[in-house]
Amino acid sequence: MLWLIPSGLKSSRLDVNRNLDYIGQLMTPRTWHMAQLTEYSFKWAGDNDCYTGKFNKGKFIKWLEMARPYQDRCLFVTCPDVVCDPITTCKQYLEWQPIIKNMGYRPALVLQDGIKSKDIDWANTDAVFVGGSTDWKLSQDVIRLLIKAGERGKWRHIGRINSLKRMSHFWNYAESFDGTDFIYHPEESVKMYLPKIRGRKLQGIFQLVD
Repeated sequence: MLWLIPSGLKSSRLDVNRNLDYIGQLMTPRTWHMAQLTEYSFKWAGDNDCYTGKFNKGKFIKWLEMARPYQDRCLFVTCPDVVCDPITTCKQYLEWQPIIKNMGYRPALVLQDGIKSKDIDWANTDAVFVGGSTDWKLSQDVIRLLIKAGERGKWRHIGRINSLKRMSHFWNYAESFDGTDFIYHPEESVKMYLPKIRGRKLQGIFQLVD
C-alpha cells in the first residue's frame, strides 16, 4: 500500500525522492502544500474536510481548480460526505461525482457505517475511501466491500490507520492508507511504517504474503 501522509513531508527529514514508491500525500483545501507538489513528483489524493466539520463548498472548488496542474498525479478526490451516515453520503455523492469528474479528477465515495454493495453505483464510482466508525471499519462487511471494489478495478483507500496492526489488517484489500501518526510523531512514524511497507512489497514480489 501507498502511505498518504496528511502533513508537510519535510518535518521528519524524510528523503522524499528515495521513497516515491512508498509515500504520497493526502491533502485538503486547508492543508495542502503546493510548493511540495512542485518540488517532488509524488502521488497525492484530495480529501474534503468534512470529517473535521470544516467543509466549505467554495474553497473546495477553488482548491480543485488550483490543483489542476498536478491532477495527473492525483489518485482520487473524496466527494463530500457525512460521518457514519451512508444515506446522506450517497445522496451527496450523486451531486458531487459529476462535478469532480468533469474537473478531471477521479471521484471517491466515502464508505460509511452500514453501506451495502447494492447502495453503490459501481459504474460511476472510481474509488472508495473507508471512513466511518472504527468498529465498522474493522468489520468483515468492509473487507467484503473492498474485495468487490477490487474486483471492479476501483482504487481503495483506508482512512485513519495509526498502527502497524491495522495497516496489516487491510494490506491485501487496499492500495493506499493515511493516518495522523506523522503529524504528531513524524520521525517515529517514518521509522515504524517505511521498513514494514518496503518489506511487505518485497514479500509480494516473491509471493510470500498470505
